[in-house]
Amino acid sequence: MNIGGTIPPFICDLNNLTVLDFYYNTIIGMFPVVLFNCSELQYLDLSQNFFVGFIPDDIDRFTRLSSLYLSGNNFTGNIPAAIGRLQQLKVLDFAGISLTVFSLRNLVGIQSLKHLRFHPTGSWESAWIFMQRRKFSRLVAFDNNLNGELPESLGNCSSLLIVSVSRNAFTGNIPVGLWTAFNLTYLMLSDNLFMGELPNEVSGNLSRLEISNNKFSGKIPTGASWRNLVVFNASNNLFSGTIPQELTALSRLTSLLLDGNQLSGSLPSDIVSWKSLTTLNMSRNQLSGQIPEEFGSLPNLLELDLSENLFTGEIPPRLTL
Repeated sequence: MNIGGTIPPFICDLNNLTVLDFYYNTIIGMFPVVLFNCSELQYLDLSQNFFVGFIPDDIDRFTRLSSLYLSGNNFTGNIPAAIGRLQQLKVLDFAGISLTVFSLRNLVGIQSLKHLRFHPTGSWESAWIFMQRRKFSRLVAFDNNLNGELPESLGNCSSLLIVSVSRNAFTGNIPVGLWTAFNLTYLMLSDNLFMGELPNEVSGNLSRLEISNNKFSGKIPTGASWRNLVVFNASNNLFSGTIPQELTALSRLTSLLLDGNQLSGSLPSDIVSWKSLTTLNMSRNQLSGQIPEEFGSLPNLLELDLSENLFTGEIPPRLTL
């Protein structure tokens, strides 16, 4: 069902209304101030509609609001200072709208705020500083035109759980402290211009690392702190050297994508523990020798791509069953 037109004022006749979700409709007009009359409202999603104009200066009339989604509309102007008085707000999403990043200072007073999603159109540096001071757990800024280097101060954000800045134009090295941020579980950096080598030591909680389509180089790391990795996507970089034996000891690994690099030598013949591996792609490298029999004994393997290498000999019989 698609809802159009404007939001009717009688909706707040529902005295106990706490959740209002208008996501992905064709509603038009200014910010629906009639909703201020919904005194119990805690969750409001107006995202992906056709709202225009300013966010009201008295938006703090939503005294109980904990989640506010405004992304994908045509709101303009500043973030009003009143948002900083929404003391129960935990989630604020205004991605894809032309609000001024400098006014992020208006959010500093919201002690409960845990999830902030935005696409910066002003000073990106002010956003980094804001995040560092507020101890955010997520940085989500994919699919933008952001460029330059990630600031070293980002490596001091020890509270980060998820960093997703894929599909931008970032350059340079990853801040050293970011690799080892204690709580970091997802690091998604694909489709940028990052460079440098991967460290042997990363956060012991890191489970997903996506760095495809960059300019990372050097050898595939072998540090013990990689033990909890579930997804490792390093396609289309400049990695060289051999596939380390230690990589086969990652028992939780389900997806390993190393295609489109400059890896050479033979495949590991002794697989320690790839019992969870479902996807393995090492195509478009310079790997050589025979394909080990052990690759036909991986219990959960569903996809295997070793094309465009220099392998010789016969294909293991179990791979042809």
